[in-house]
Amino acid sequence: MEHDLSLWPLDNVWSEKRRDNIPSWVPDWSDDYRWSDNVLSELGHIPLDPADRDIPSHWDGPPDQEVPSFKTSSDFKKLRLCGCVVGDIDQVFNGTDRAQAQAEVLASPPSTVQHELARRRHGAETVKLFRRIFSEVISGEEKEAQFVRLLLTLAPTQPEESFMKGAQHLRHALCTKLSSRDIQYIYTRAKRTLMAVKDEISRDSSILSYVESDLDAALDVILSERGLERESWREDICDLVLHRALGIAPSFYLLVRGLWINRSVFVTNTGLMGYAHGQASVGDLIVKFNGASGPSALRPMKEEFSIMAPAVVKFAGDATVTLRSLSTKEFVLV
Repeated sequence: MEHDLSLWPLDNVWSEKRRDNIPSWVPDWSDDYRWSDNVLSELGHIPLDPADRDIPSHWDGPPDQEVPSFKTSSDFKKLRLCGCVVGDIDQVFNGTDRAQAQAEVLASPPSTVQHELARRRHGAETVKLFRRIFSEVISGEEKEAQFVRLLLTLAPTQPEESFMKGAQHLRHALCTKLSSRDIQYIYTRAKRTLMAVKDEISRDSSILSYVESDLDAALDVILSERGLERESWREDICDLVLHRALGIAPSFYLLVRGLWINRSVFVTNTGLMGYAHGQASVGDLIVKFNGASGPSALRPMKEEFSIMAPAVVKFAGDATVTLRSLSTKEFVLV
């Protein structure tokens, strides 16, 4: 940090199995899932390029032209620097049931019924989280656009207009009030999808039984399978809006379903929507340090703070206007 006068380590402090004997502001790269190809990719996670260890900040605000001002303690255990609080986290969508399903996927042997069942449970929990976001947070076009901008950080090369349409169709697929006919159609289509898969494990009786008994698992099957043939709509099979949504939403869902993998999605008291790597909690602060490429999630510890992870945030309105109203304060990281 002192060599190049940048705060690049703060963008890389989070790792999956971080050691507890180093200060929170020091990166630990001894064991980090983000730079390896592993089973998480089948759940929707896209590993970063191992040659590029930086996490894109996707910062909405103006470029920070200030040279970072920081000071370490004599024992190099504390870091003193300045920044502004852009929000307090007051709602977190971290999905403990989804995280448990993810752990079961990682713990089970590949190409087994146990592994496939855990994967289907993970999909069902992912569907539940998206439904929660759509029903509890997305109220109106501005909030929907804000959420889409956040999702675009997972696939930044996608056109925003088509992403917006994809999000709308996913919301229709997950939040439309369903009739008994619609529900039966979803179960039937999910089973038909599994029966068409070449992998015999997907057609195992326990997998079929689970999918036919859990609506969210059935929806995930339909939304996460590639190359499905488009079905012609008939009035007697299901609602037209649902049918159209299930036909269009999969291409969008496949790009964003990894949103929660080792991330916490949050909303702040200032209207920010974002995610942090690892586990963020209600009461954590989202802070933009002077000279940092993006914000960080901090946990208050009396007079000092522990940096939890880099964060990606999206503002509801003009970020520049919001940032002008914020005051700078000093933080001591331990």
